[in-house]
Amino acid sequence: MAEQRIRHQVELTELHKARGELAQTVIDLNKTLQIKEQEQQEDRIMISRYKGDIATLSRRCNTLENELEEMQHNYQLLQDEHSVLQLTYSSLEERMQKTEHENRELVERWMGSKAAEADRVNKHNDMEERYRKILSKLKRKLEQLKRNSRTSEL
Repeated sequence: MAEQRIRHQVELTELHKARGELAQTVIDLNKTLQIKEQEQQEDRIMISRYKGDIATLSRRCNTLENELEEMQHNYQLLQDEHSVLQLTYSSLEERMQKTEHENRELVERWMGSKAAEADRVNKHNDMEERYRKILSKLKRKLEQLKRNSRTSEL
């Protein structure tokens, strides 16, 4: 019995030792569990933040997509307006060239007409000048004849 008692005593000691080791293991596991729970809580907080960031970025992305669509629409409108303006400009340029050509023709005809008129006026003035000279000569001759006839009457 003494031997049995010693064996029980040794076994009890080993059980106390095992119990102490298990208690330390439980303490270590509890610390690890607390650390893991704290890390899990931090991870939940980060996940919540990331979800908020994702929502914010998603809204921003939608806003930018809408702005891009609007800009593309405005760009298309500007391209269409540019095309219309180019066509209008080409048409106006063509009309201007035609008008300038017609204007040159009109000016040439007008200048021709004015030149012809000036020639007629010059010819008329030349004739008038000749008639004046002839008239002047005739007047002098008439006066001379009058003088001669007075002197011959006397």
